[in-house]
Amino acid sequence: MGTFSVTSLGHSVVDSFHSVGGTTITLGVGRIVDRPVVRSGQVTVAPVLRLSLTFDHRVIDGAEAADILTEITAALEAVEQ
Repeated sequence: MGTFSVTSLGHSVVDSFHSVGGTTITLGVGRIVDRPVVRSGQVTVAPVLRLSLTFDHRVIDGAEAADILTEITAALEAVEQ
């Protein structure tokens, strides 16, 4: 099955990063920063959290890793403010 870890450097000025091995999957969580985004065809400012996912290709397929990151993103975006 493998291992999973979460690394958060959001307490500092780090926006994103990439882990080098050690676990099957490592989810990197950066800081939340206001950034320009497009919503309904208009540029506006919104809080953005960058996520990164590092995975061991010997254990998990890239498509499956992408699905995991997509599900995490969808769950975070579904949280009501």
